Amino acid sequence: MNINSQMERAARDSIIDLLGFGYTYPLTDLEISDQPIKVPFNNPANIPILLSQADVIYQLHNKDKTQVKDQDGNVFEVQGNAGQALLPTENISEEVIYKIWARKNADNESSNNIYAAYLNQTVNINVGLDTSLKAKILDTPLLDPTITIPKDTDARIIHYNQVVNVEIVNSQEGVQYQLFQDKNNLQSQLSEQVTGLGKNQSIIIPSKQIPEDCTLYIRAKKIYDESEDQENESDWIQVALPVKVRGNTQLELSIAPAAIIDFNSQAIISIVNSQASVRYRVFQHEITDAEYEFNTTSQDLISIPVPGFADVQIGQPARNAIWHTTPIGYSPASDWQQGTGNQVSITLDALSTDSLIIIQAEKNHLEQSKKITSAVQLQNSPVILVRPDPDIPLNFRMPVLNNSTKSSVQISKGQAGVFYHFSLLADGEEISLPAYFHKWTSNTRPVDKGINQLRLNIDFVVTNNYLAQTPVVDFADLPSEAILHILARKALSNVSIKLTQTLALPELSQFQSQIIEVEQQAIAEIQILQSNAEVDYQLLIGEETITEPVKGNGAILIIATAPLSIDTVFTVRSTHYLEGGLTFALDQMIEVNVKQT
Repeated sequence: MNINSQMERAARDSIIDLLGFGYTYPLTDLEISDQPIKVPFNNPANIPILLSQADVIYQLHNKDKTQVKDQDGNVFEVQGNAGQALLPTENISEEVIYKIWARKNADNESSNNIYAAYLNQTVNINVGLDTSLKAKILDTPLLDPTITIPKDTDARIIHYNQVVNVEIVNSQEGVQYQLFQDKNNLQSQLSEQVTGLGKNQSIIIPSKQIPEDCTLYIRAKKIYDESEDQENESDWIQVALPVKVRGNTQLELSIAPAAIIDFNSQAIISIVNSQASVRYRVFQHEITDAEYEFNTTSQDLISIPVPGFADVQIGQPARNAIWHTTPIGYSPASDWQQGTGNQVSITLDALSTDSLIIIQAEKNHLEQSKKITSAVQLQNSPVILVRPDPDIPLNFRMPVLNNSTKSSVQISKGQAGVFYHFSLLADGEEISLPAYFHKWTSNTRPVDKGINQLRLNIDFVVTNNYLAQTPVVDFADLPSEAILHILARKALSNVSIKLTQTLALPELSQFQSQIIEVEQQAIAEIQILQSNAEVDYQLLIGEETITEPVKGNGAILIIATAPLSIDTVFTVRSTHYLEGGLTFALDQMIEVNVKQT
């Protein structure tokens, strides 16, 4: 039926009536309902007349064209409104067929109802629960966002323990509606009962919290008064509404062995009360210097206790309600681990830097044989602090003055962002200021350590460097037989560890002579007495290497210079390879004088 045509004809007839050109009959081809109307026993119905005419009165008649009246003799009628008009009926206890009589307002009983007519369509009303009612979930996104023309029964997706609102269209008056997730289990109710309003009115049923994927079924129930002598009715509405639920983000976590672990070791994160329907994966972010918080009153911080020092504080990571892509700066740190409904443990890849941890919870949802995945980020984000490398292969270089090892030492190849403290006893007092290796982006360009990027009493350290990243430590009061214990401590976290190996100062090389005299353009032979077969020897002038390193031979080792024309001071560097990868280079001076002609 063409609704526009009906509207045009109704408007035309109204103009004819208004201008007095003649009188028109009501339109008789109006839509009522293409399905039988169903009402509970002994309840009235409301018959919807679509696109009713505003100047027409619609009256309820029996199939034999007699008026339907109530017990007081009143007829059942409704004034048209240019939209949907609801024509009320008497209480109905058995199947009935009605006709609808329409007459223009100007007509009355005395004019013999000349301009009146019956609508073409009769109305069938059945008694019982209407299981064909339409229902839908309100204001909830589709599971499959690629659907362009969604249906009410397409799956929706919500967050864990969220509620949904289900609308039932044209609810039956006095009927109680309730949500369930299992038709075979009346203990699986997911809502309270909501009573239908009738009169073509919709109702909304708020669900309880929904923790897992389910399908919502609607049970209709009508309870009759004892005086009505009618058995109570119940039935299931035909529609089924699938709801998919993302993973629970509010899960408790624990870390083993602790939140502070050894360098390059693995931590285990346990998820308490994991979901069997979810799999989990850990992602790791290397904490930058700027992400450490100091002297702040912010409450949105992650705190990690460090024995003997203030807590380390790191800002919370950014969180999105839905995990679409891996956040920038994060990388996978574990394999996937399927939840069990109980505690599950995830072993992380070995960590070498302080790390902020986030966990992805991924869930597969099946809908009409199609698998669609959802993912969220767990709310808890632990921080794992990593101790310095205890096996760092530090290089030491000491310039020897006056054949004494009481001198300053240049140190290289330390771990960035780490202080190295030296003591004569394992837990003794420090014998010097510590050596610090700034955390630069490169060895030669400290572009990330300018104004507002260093902190007093933390990593603001002015080092005495010969070269970049080679701090110098003063060992002026060091006994010649000393064995040094080294403690590595991170500047920003204060997490520390003792190096595996101690440092014993090597013996000085002995020379045939440390002052040699040669003729013009003659070579000089530097003789090292009782050279060590495990030591490399090399000749330098200043920082320029003159010869390649050569191994000692356990006897006299001779290193020859090039022909000389002027007096020259050479450095003989003896590099000792110690346990644990440590090296110690001793720089001893040899003076070669050239005779002048």
